[in-house]
Amino acid sequence: MIVNIATQCGYTRQLEGLEKLYKDNQDKGLVAIGIPSNDFGEQTPESNKEVAKFCKLKYGVTFPLMKKSVITWDKKSELYKYLVSTTDNKEIQRNPTKFLFDKKGKLVKSSSGVDPQSPELLKDLKKSL
Repeated sequence: MIVNIATQCGYTRQLEGLEKLYKDNQDKGLVAIGIPSNDFGEQTPESNKEVAKFCKLKYGVTFPLMKKSVITWDKKSELYKYLVSTTDNKEIQRNPTKFLFDKKGKLVKSSSGVDPQSPELLKDLKKSL
């Protein structure tokens, strides 16, 4: 699962649920990667080091965090160009957008705003592991 995250967003609290999802399922093969983005209302103004510290101290995040990336429109990173291509080129509209892949690398679901502990996401995760 790849998720764009922010530190000052109304959905930042989802980091706690993402961490629980990760801890509960990493032994089943779940890999979760958080990618900070400042693209939506400048909701992640901190440095990469400050983002990592915030996520760990405030939400106990242990899943890997990448460096801040541009994830929108024509300046998006190569990774996000690929991720958007898996969704019929539907642009990312906000944090946190979750990309859930199966073990073969096929996109299972892309969702935005869906709580990490929602029955819908848990069902999709179970199918993908």
